[in-house]
Amino acid sequence: MKSDNNVNLKDENEFYLVSKKVLPKIMLSVMEVKKILNNNVNIKITTAVKKVGISRSSYYKYCEYIHSLNKSIGEKITLHIQAKNIIGSLSELTKIISKNKYNILTISQPASYDDKNDITISIEANKKSTNINALLNDLKRSNQTKFVEIISTNE
Repeated sequence: MKSDNNVNLKDENEFYLVSKKVLPKIMLSVMEVKKILNNNVNIKITTAVKKVGISRSSYYKYCEYIHSLNKSIGEKITLHIQAKNIIGSLSELTKIISKNKYNILTISQPASYDDKNDITISIEANKKSTNINALLNDLKRSNQTKFVEIISTNE
């Protein structure tokens, strides 16, 4: 797929590290809502978006596409990985995470279905951890995975 200005948009899951200085205000506002929600479990999305001054629809439009990826000691990241239902797939994924120097906090793997395993893994960065994009790329390149995404960070 190509956009009007001939930029190739074929890989929609490609990530970029961009300074917040160049992000549109709506993206920064969505991040502010996410911070409010992460810091106060009792607050509702409606209250948080009103506090920041954006609509709920704007929040929902962008919330899955923007994440804080600053690697700081103690940063926690939750990944959703759809792995192939074959012997050793989970073991291979944990090896990749370990190779990238992330600490595994939790693993949740319900019963598999349709030759797929939906796995949720919470990890923690430390001073030796690689860049999160390096980890994501290694996981995606594995012949064990069908899909990898970040579902939350402790921003």
